[in-house]
This record gives sequence, C-alpha cells and structure tokens, in this order.
Amino acid sequence: MNIIDLLIQLKNASLTHKEMVCLPYNKTLVKVAKILYSEGFIQSFHVTSFKTKIQIYLRYSFNKGLFTDLKILSTPSRPLYLTHLQMLKVSNKTRFLLVETSKGFLNITHCKKQGIGGKLLFSW
Repeated sequence: MNIIDLLIQLKNASLTHKEMVCLPYNKTLVKVAKILYSEGFIQSFHVTSFKTKIQIYLRYSFNKGLFTDLKILSTPSRPLYLTHLQMLKVSNKTRFLLVETSKGFLNITHCKKQGIGGKLLFSW
C-alpha cells in the first residue's frame, strides 16, 4: 500500500464518519501517520503487536471530517516536483502541504527553512 492509497482510505473513512481505519503495516505509512498526528489531522495512531497493522483514529471538527478538503497533487503516473526556489513562491495560505524529500517527509515550511525541494504529495 502506498501513500496515495492511505490518503484515499482516510478521506473515504472521513466522509462516512468512521472512527478508525485499519491498514496493513508499512514503515512509510507510519512516518506519514506521525506527521499527520503532529500536525493535528488525526487523533492518534497505533501499531499492533508483531507490526501487522496500523490503526489510525480520525479527528472531526464540528462533525465534519478533516480529510474532506484533501487534494492529492502527485500521482504515480504524474509526479509533481518543486525546487527550493519554486517552493519559496508558494504562499502560506494553504493549510498544509506534505513534501517527500531526500531527508524524509516534511511539510513545506520545513522545506523552505532547510532550503530543499522535493515531490509534492498532497495539500489541505
């Protein structure tokens, strides 16, 4: 399972007001879940024993899911890369942009501070 599948499952679960999503274990999905948790988009996540599944608990605001406004920017057939100079031109009006870089997954503000570019994954 890749990151795009994770986002689609989270968005669909958010639209149907599910409390939890259970996904197969993957190291990259755990890294993305940590970032989503630190940014406040999910309530919590838990890796089951023997590392077989990840349970992600969704967060709702005023009975509306936070993943309903999710926009996937890069797909496997059409990746969208930005250099550091192009990232500086992106306004901070968007709530959140996740970038896959050589240093791992970062949000766009950390990429601007560190001066690195990467592949845009999704935005809110």
